[in-house]
Amino acid sequence: LGWLGNEVARRLAASQQEYWGTNRQIFEWGRDPFPVHACDVLLLNTPPLTSISPQDFVESIHSPEAQKIIFISSIGVYGKVEGNISEETIPQPNTKNGIWLYEVEQLLLEKFTRKLIIIRPGGLIGGLRHPVISLAKKPWSIVRDGFINLIHRNDLVEIILTLSKQEEVIPVVNAVSPYHPLKSNYYDLWSRKLNLASLQFSVDAVDSKMVNSEILEQLYPEWLCLELDTL
Repeated sequence: LGWLGNEVARRLAASQQEYWGTNRQIFEWGRDPFPVHACDVLLLNTPPLTSISPQDFVESIHSPEAQKIIFISSIGVYGKVEGNISEETIPQPNTKNGIWLYEVEQLLLEKFTRKLIIIRPGGLIGGLRHPVISLAKKPWSIVRDGFINLIHRNDLVEIILTLSKQEEVIPVVNAVSPYHPLKSNYYDLWSRKLNLASLQFSVDAVDSKMVNSEILEQLYPEWLCLELDTL
């Protein structure tokens, strides 16, 4: 029940559905026993907990009654892959967080084969959160001609709820807006909109990664914030 989980809970409450959740203040993974509550859908939404091995993380999860288990991963698992990326693309994680998430994905698939839905969101915006805020504070430059791969929290919440209601369990879904302007254009616009320091863009590096979803083209055609132009 953090930045994303609270919004999921708010939507569940608005539709008069029961929910139960926890947060970092009352539950620490690896220290506290995994909470077991009867549920139709179990949403696993944590940051990468790299201090815990993927094996220990997955072994601690017990939810025999859940009809579906949704794990929030990240497009960071694609790592070194360039070009157009879909759910069929084989990940090549190259960061500590990406490697941890991908190992957890594989272990969860083994443990909950027919129940598991993996959602790989892009960079998240919404509720006064936007990557340009941290980018403006960093000393290094941004790849000028790279594409953005972002999603608004409102759309991610709706995608989570849509997948939770589907009869079919879809193993992997890339949750990224199909709007992919160049980083130089998009981040420069937002830095001016938020009165941030000027950004530095690199013309030397290459970043051709563009993450899309073949699943969401049919499942979620009506985006709430397609052009990522609001917080």
